[in-house]
Amino acid sequence: MHAKAEKATSTFPENRLALSIPETATALGVGVWMVKEKLRDGTLKARKIGARTLIDANSVKALWENLPVARFAAPVDRKSAKEPEAA
Repeated sequence: MHAKAEKATSTFPENRLALSIPETATALGVGVWMVKEKLRDGTLKARKIGARTLIDANSVKALWENLPVARFAAPVDRKSAKEPEAA
């Protein structure tokens, strides 16, 4: 049942060869402009069928796998970070 719950929350269609530009943007959680930028710089690979641009699903997965891992600093204790008041 856990696998079913994961699949329900996933926005990436596992059994597809290609995605449209809006589908790619949704799957990555970015805007259409960013997807088009990644197409222009060659990070994402696409093919044309008539007027439609279809993005290779493997290039979307490769982009995701090659993104840097987000690192977050530990929270700062603002009370101890304040300078002592002058007497």
